[in-house]
Amino acid sequence: MNTKVKNSYLVDSLIFVFLLLIIVSNLNAQTAGSGFSVRSVTGANISSQKVIGSYSGFDIDGDGNGEFVVHLEEGNVTADDVIIFESSDDNTYSKVWGVNYDDDDKDNGGVNAVVIADSDGDGRLEVIVAQQDPDNILIYEYSGSGAITDGSNPSETAVATLSLANTCTGIVITDLDDDGNNEIIVGTIGNNEGLYAFETNGDNSYATAVTYDVGEGNSEDGSSNICGASDFDGDGDLEIAVAGNNGRLYVFEFNGSAFIEEYDSGDLDDEGAPIPLDQRIAFGNLDNSGRDEIIITNQRDSEIYVFEGTSADTYSKDASDEVQDNGSDNINAITVGDYDGDGNYEIYYAEDDDIRYREFSGSAGSFTSSDFSSEDNLVINMGTTVKSVNVWTGSGSLYIDGDLYRDFICTKTDGTNNEIIIVESSTISIPAKISGSSDHFRMMSSPVDGTVYDDILGPLWIQG
Repeated sequence: MNTKVKNSYLVDSLIFVFLLLIIVSNLNAQTAGSGFSVRSVTGANISSQKVIGSYSGFDIDGDGNGEFVVHLEEGNVTADDVIIFESSDDNTYSKVWGVNYDDDDKDNGGVNAVVIADSDGDGRLEVIVAQQDPDNILIYEYSGSGAITDGSNPSETAVATLSLANTCTGIVITDLDDDGNNEIIVGTIGNNEGLYAFETNGDNSYATAVTYDVGEGNSEDGSSNICGASDFDGDGDLEIAVAGNNGRLYVFEFNGSAFIEEYDSGDLDDEGAPIPLDQRIAFGNLDNSGRDEIIITNQRDSEIYVFEGTSADTYSKDASDEVQDNGSDNINAITVGDYDGDGNYEIYYAEDDDIRYREFSGSAGSFTSSDFSSEDNLVINMGTTVKSVNVWTGSGSLYIDGDLYRDFICTKTDGTNNEIIIVESSTISIPAKISGSSDHFRMMSSPVDGTVYDDILGPLWIQG
């Protein structure tokens, strides 16, 4: 082969490889479903750690810009384990706070367990996060005034450390026993003490934990995930729903001194053998009946079930056995809500590197597969396993980035700096809003949906 032919062959080969890379890149690129756009990719402050969870829904410092918090796997000596990102105009986000609570380079795990709440009722929001090895709940408190400031507000010193016997799998903040004080409810993977309640008293101190052996100490038991609180069975008392490590659904009440197990589903799929770990669980009023249903996954068969409370301490599984069967793809995250504002709830679920959803359209009390719309895409081809899906549900009149369109905060586990994906709806908008004090009214002839009107008039009337 002469030199010209060799060079021509080399050029043609390089062109082919280049085109192939473009094609593969496009095939693997994340793609939003119909009506959604991938608006922003955040994470320049994340190095090689993997994002394992997130939580959203607050404007912590009241500056009009929403925040969300991400939880990263532990084990990097210098990197933050928890980071708060704050929105600004044009769908951009930046880190405003972070803390490195575990600098042991031998630790490289952790689970998705972080929330933002005012657990002790003192008017100051806290970042509440699970630490693994040692197993603790760490509470970092915002001062109650001023901007969020990295290194100082919230303080990087935890105001409380709550000890656990095993790895935390979920955190719920609620006044479960209706005594006026919140409890921090914690699920853990252990077959002993799988459920904890730490009662608060308003001054950053917490009572000694009340615990419960989920599954009566069976070696396959413990909590894979928890959700609530809600009065699921309509008996007037709040309950916590627990996805057991053994593939069962448990429902508990709490009377202030002890957990009371009011329901045990038995095997979710009736196959008589424990289901692998990592069941996901959520709740929501799917059929608008006024009572929340419990939505739980089966990781063995990658199915989604709906349980409904029918009377005190009594629950029924949906008639069709499952509302979604995903075949071989495990469901790694789930969230439930009427996020398009049409009066019908959706179930959003992550399978591998895709996030999909189905909308309920049936009648009250009916949860067969045919009562839901066909499976649709939120975003697909995210590259690696999706670990969490959270939706900005409000703090003020606008969404997290100050516009009128719903935002989904999605995290995956690349170990790179593009693990946080903001998926924004291009069709799900809220009605016209007047920015400014909620005490004020403004006269207008024809407000237009999707438009923010400045409250330029003085107050025409003030409540109280």
